[in-house]
Amino acid sequence: MRKALEILSAVGSIVLNGIVLPVLIEQYPEYFKDNRWILPICLLVSAALCLPLILDYLLPPFFRWAARRIGGSRPVMAWTLVVICGATLGAGTFAAGYWLLLKHERHLAAKHRPEPPPLPLAIPEEPQLPPLTGPSVQQRKPESLMHHTQPSVTFGAYLQPDEPYIDGTLLAGIVWQKQFVDVRLDIVNGAVPIQNLDFLVGLDTSVASVGQISQLPGITAFPANAPPAAWLQGTDLNGNPVSVPMTPAPGMMQTAPVYRVNCSAIFANTVIHLVIASIALNPPENGQLPKQLFAPRRSPEFIRVTGSYETDSGNSLQKHPVEFSYRFAQAPSATARPLTLEEMFKSDFSGGNKWSLSATYRSATDGTTVPIEEQMHLDYQGYSRFLSFYLPVSTLTYEACLWIGDHSSDIIGQFDKNEVISRDATQPHGTSDKELKFSGRVFIYTLSDLTLAQQAELEQRYRANGLALEIRGLTYMSFTNLQRAH
Repeated sequence: MRKALEILSAVGSIVLNGIVLPVLIEQYPEYFKDNRWILPICLLVSAALCLPLILDYLLPPFFRWAARRIGGSRPVMAWTLVVICGATLGAGTFAAGYWLLLKHERHLAAKHRPEPPPLPLAIPEEPQLPPLTGPSVQQRKPESLMHHTQPSVTFGAYLQPDEPYIDGTLLAGIVWQKQFVDVRLDIVNGAVPIQNLDFLVGLDTSVASVGQISQLPGITAFPANAPPAAWLQGTDLNGNPVSVPMTPAPGMMQTAPVYRVNCSAIFANTVIHLVIASIALNPPENGQLPKQLFAPRRSPEFIRVTGSYETDSGNSLQKHPVEFSYRFAQAPSATARPLTLEEMFKSDFSGGNKWSLSATYRSATDGTTVPIEEQMHLDYQGYSRFLSFYLPVSTLTYEACLWIGDHSSDIIGQFDKNEVISRDATQPHGTSDKELKFSGRVFIYTLSDLTLAQQAELEQRYRANGLALEIRGLTYMSFTNLQRAH
């Protein structure tokens, strides 16, 4: 019977320590995990249980040693040594225990400190692209990542206004010609960062060049099938043979049916704006180049993208395919088609009165000019007025913006040469537009490629002149058209 009780007590001890206590601690953390006194009390109990062992086994040999060595001739010194050693041991034990208690409290305080609220995003969220009529991006999601945020990469394509750019216009790093058609391809990445986005893009026309206006690093575009290397061979003035490699200059036309684009890394919630210069070529004649290489200028009918990208799952890289195709609408209705930025410039703030003027900025260096459309908006209810400007794509856009900020008073003076008086039936006298206070707000509409440094310099210059500048470009146009579509 005694042996059975010993076995049962051992089994009960195992169940209590191995099952009951862990479950109790897990289900009642407020009494165990979050209780600051559990650990100190357990240490005190353990010290109290060990105290008899210390007193019975350690202290008597020390007392006998002190009595044998010193007690015979100097008993007072022996007892003094015993008392000092005991007091030192007790004080050290107390100090160590108090230090451990403070460290324990700091650890619990740091562990249960509330999490700080998440910081707001430094970059404003990019607007979503309008829905496309073509097939959407196809993605296969790994089963191992289904419980995490899923990667999402979508494409959107649209045509810019059909009017050609002036020869030599520099946009997105491309030197434009009148035969080119501006095709836009937007890449919208979701909440998961991706890397090594590698795809082929082709049109039913040819691609003269590919650039970007989003100013993101690590983006490369080049012809998928580069032509073979070529040289011009001849002789110099002295009759010595020479050869000159034929390589295109940066930004110049490199025509190919398909371009390859690689993005090394794309941050979460980021939009990449690609610009594709489309050009129509005549087909070969009898296996040779046609007499007239360039066909009449026309917009492409469709765009096709195929490729892949990678995401980091922690242990390995997951590869995801992407496919996108879209057929451009050739004759959209006036209500359905997207508005151009110039049309938005003319239709924004349509609820109030406005004056319109045309001006020209002339460069002081070479005399090159850029036209400027000016508008003075009149808010009689708010007793204020403000300015807006439209600048076409030009290499002088930055200089023209600086000139506008430095000559806002002269521009207002031009508008004040005319006078508009507003009056309703409740007012004995009308209100002249000259009485309205200039609020300092200036809106500039332009699709020119202004760098971040140039935009920051413009905002600083305008602020120094007491003006509040807002630049409305590609992002504003895309977001406004998205709102109109819905």
